Amino acid sequence: MREIWGGFQQILADNNEVMGFIGNLEEMLVSQKDLDLPYLNSRIWLLDQHIASLVAVLQKISGAKYRELESAGSGSKRLSLSAWKMQCPSPPAR
Repeated sequence: MREIWGGFQQILADNNEVMGFIGNLEEMLVSQKDLDLPYLNSRIWLLDQHIASLVAVLQKISGAKYRELESAGSGSKRLSLSAWKMQCPSPPAR
């Protein structure tokens, strides 16, 4: 029971971090200011790390019942980059 409670607390902490990262990325995309690609890539990497942690904890406390979580979690970086590319217009021609 203690392991499940600890896992649940980790899930809450990682979920809060993930939601914060998603909010920051959304704000960057909407405002289109400070679109610093290295910073954006670092945020996406951190987002991916927290999602991987969420998946690992969910697998641990569920007894690895949900194998599809691993494949869903590993695609977060690819999905985030695709979404960024779709929403960011090309810079105007000079």
